[in-house]
Amino acid sequence: MKKMSLVILVLALLTTMSFADDIPTTLQTLIDLAKENSLQQQIDYISIQKLQLEKEDVDKEAKRNKATGSNKDEKYRLYKLRIIDTTIAENALNNKKRLQAMHKAELEKDVENALAEAVLSYDEYKLAQEKLLLKELELKAIKLKQSLGVALQIDVIEAESATEQERLNRVNLLNKMEEKELALKKIIGAENIHALAVPYEIAIKEKLELTIEDEIDGYINHQQSVIQATDTLELTEKTYQFVEDLFSVSSKEYKQAKLDYLEASRKLRIEKANARAKIKADYNRLNVYYKQYEIAQKMLALKEKRLNANKIKSKQGSISKLDLQASEYAYKESQYALKVAVNRYNNALNEFNYLIKNYSEKEINIVMKK
Repeated sequence: MKKMSLVILVLALLTTMSFADDIPTTLQTLIDLAKENSLQQQIDYISIQKLQLEKEDVDKEAKRNKATGSNKDEKYRLYKLRIIDTTIAENALNNKKRLQAMHKAELEKDVENALAEAVLSYDEYKLAQEKLLLKELELKAIKLKQSLGVALQIDVIEAESATEQERLNRVNLLNKMEEKELALKKIIGAENIHALAVPYEIAIKEKLELTIEDEIDGYINHQQSVIQATDTLELTEKTYQFVEDLFSVSSKEYKQAKLDYLEASRKLRIEKANARAKIKADYNRLNVYYKQYEIAQKMLALKEKRLNANKIKSKQGSISKLDLQASEYAYKESQYALKVAVNRYNNALNEFNYLIKNYSEKEINIVMKK
């Protein structure tokens, strides 16, 4: 009864995956739908409008204010209005525009990764079905051997336990399939999408070849945290130079300006060091994943040779049908392992490309027009 219920549940799930109405049919349509439904995109758009208005107000205030004297405090007050406040407002606006571009790129990456994970979970489930069938055949063979007196009762118990374990594993993988589907739907923001209805092949992406030491400084300067720290340093350095010419070294204004400049310098140094470490670590991990993919390719080729050899042996009668089925399962298991390796590399490549991408002013403007 339990087995029949599970079969019905599986059929119901696969039917809804395969024949749901209004299902997006490509990865790109999924991405477009995710962008349409993304609250983050709406938040970014309104935030940019708000910051644009705030910048206009700051600019007007800076132009409207006139000097009311020539003393140091008055000069510093005007400097704050005309330089510090306007620069902060402009940096905040540009920062939000870059974040908007980053959020869109992140969404594209997350949609593809989630789709791949959902497709892979279905492949894992199918493999588990194959393994369960194999365990059931092994159990029958053990029982037959016991009836012939060449196997012990404990062998039967172990085989039964292994079969039940695979049954339980299949149920767990069915739950995993549903979890991956829900994760995809959450990112897309729609209920009428199903991973199995989207034609998506998990195929290896082009290997990324970089001379990382030659290019890393440019990648570091693309990092949002580094850009923000650089903006802060430039402003505090400019303010420090202005205050140095205006106030004495014993004044609180001078000490505060110097303190802000030193703190900004330290912050930028830390952000650059962190960015360098992360970029190097992610690139090294990417290379490791590609090597794992190459190893998985070789293992699949070996399993295929073994399977072909066993097919010949099976025709000759030198191995049993069960041995051949075990060899077929080992080949399918290796196929799945290759897909896992491909997906791991692809995900890491998506993450790395997102990390090093240059969200420049030109790209910001393009994003804003969409």
